[in-house]
Amino acid sequence: MIDKKEAYRQKAEAAIDQLEARLEQMKAKLAEEGADAKIKLAEGIDALEKQRDAARVKLDEILHASGETWEELKGDADEFLGELKSGFERFLGRIKQSDEDSGASREDGA
Repeated sequence: MIDKKEAYRQKAEAAIDQLEARLEQMKAKLAEEGADAKIKLAEGIDALEKQRDAARVKLDEILHASGETWEELKGDADEFLGELKSGFERFLGRIKQSDEDSGASREDGA
């Protein structure tokens, strides 16, 4: 039977891995964009990667904590993961808005 800490680790790793895959998709999109968009996307991706790294560090702290300490650290890791997910969603929203604005500009100019 899996203990609570291991179950949490698996859940947190899966969440981070899912966001990592989405970041890789954004990096692929970056290659298709113009210079201005590349700068904005690269900055956003860099910020998200830093948040992801911080979440992994916090998760590592939990995994090496003993007894009740890991339960206390779990709240911090949950917060990091939530911030990472929220940051990613905001970033996707900005990209989507940028794509819509670019499409409207192209249509207006046609």
